Amino acid sequence: ISSKELYERKQKREKILLLDVREKNEFEEEHIPGALHFPKSQFDRKDPALMEILEKTPKDEMVVTYCGAGHRSGWVAISLRKMGFKHVWNLDGISFWKRYRFPLVTGVIVKGEEEPLRIGTEEVWYMYRSFTDVLFVDVRDVKEFEEGHIEGAVSIPLTELEGRLAEIPQDKDKVFYCSGTDGEGLCSSSLSAARILIHKGFPFGKIKVYEGGFGAWKSLGLPITLGDRGS
Repeated sequence: ISSKELYERKQKREKILLLDVREKNEFEEEHIPGALHFPKSQFDRKDPALMEILEKTPKDEMVVTYCGAGHRSGWVAISLRKMGFKHVWNLDGISFWKRYRFPLVTGVIVKGEEEPLRIGTEEVWYMYRSFTDVLFVDVRDVKEFEEGHIEGAVSIPLTELEGRLAEIPQDKDKVFYCSGTDGEGLCSSSLSAARILIHKGFPFGKIKVYEGGFGAWKSLGLPITLGDRGS
């Protein structure tokens, strides 16, 4: 299956068991949203945790395996078919997914129940208008911030975040944003930043991710500011 077809199926919210068969360090560096870590090395040893996942999966459910370029995942796909799974597809690889600039999850992994809340423009605009103690954090590069940002936002690029945690109050509502949906995929830096804070012990209920990002905010003509982050 091609990356383009998988993306289209995910957009339609089709039920797919997506298995990333790479090693832990590869998965944690970046992976396709919604993927389960299902390393081939552990599958080859019939790891009980992985076998339990398969036991709970209906044999007629669509299963997609992937790795870097389709080699390791191809072996896993063949094995799953031999185990009786009827609809198993091997992705062309995360390398192709990245070429299309489709969404990726990067950074640390947090528990599902502690995922940061993702909010849209309507809620962000309400928070912007109604509350004075909300911290808007722009995690894009400094140059992008200087070319335009949400009025009142602070610039803390994702690459600087872990060294500047002391600047972020734990008890204040925080909205993280990056480029957002701009026609070329979803920027995942804001989600990665939010996960880092949760991993560091910040209350996840105070952390929100603006999915539309600066692209959506600007396209609607909402307040923006130009200039450097010291202004």
